[in-house]
Amino acid sequence: MKLLLSVIVGMLILGFFLSWKMPRSEEWIHVKTNSSQEKQFARMSGNTLQIKNVIKNDAGKETIYMTNGISGPK
Repeated sequence: MKLLLSVIVGMLILGFFLSWKMPRSEEWIHVKTNSSQEKQFARMSGNTLQIKNVIKNDAGKETIYMTNGISGPK
């Protein structure tokens, strides 16, 4: 019983350590586009690629919309 408990505790500690060490990608990366009115940014959120588009019209008003791209394995 003590062995089973120590194995479970060890696995929990290892899981917390690995989740703490995993790289976080909360910052958006600018994607180069040919348009001066449209900017694109991308990031990984979990297993999903998120793309943010910022479009500026002639009046200077910005419209932002996000799309979820490729989802990873489940």
